Amino acid sequence: MIREIANRITTEFAGNVEARLAASAAATSRSVAPSASAAPNSAAAGSAIAEPFDAGRFAWSMVKNRLLAFLRTLFGRSAGQKSEGA
Repeated sequence: MIREIANRITTEFAGNVEARLAASAAATSRSVAPSASAAPNSAAAGSAIAEPFDAGRFAWSMVKNRLLAFLRTLFGRSAGQKSEGA
């Protein structure tokens, strides 16, 4: 369970770092070569800004995953199996 938490935190961190690097690269390229198309680039850079870490969403995701794993164990279904009706 600890590894699962560490993996999720690491994934969130890596995603935020990549978003910030992309936003800073976009800002740098705009300042080096300003053009008439700077306005659309600023909108794209704004969407690349990383969101703060959402602990509530993270906690709910972990609880949901553990509950689903428990139910799969309880009812004898593996994670890869799908019901016949689906």
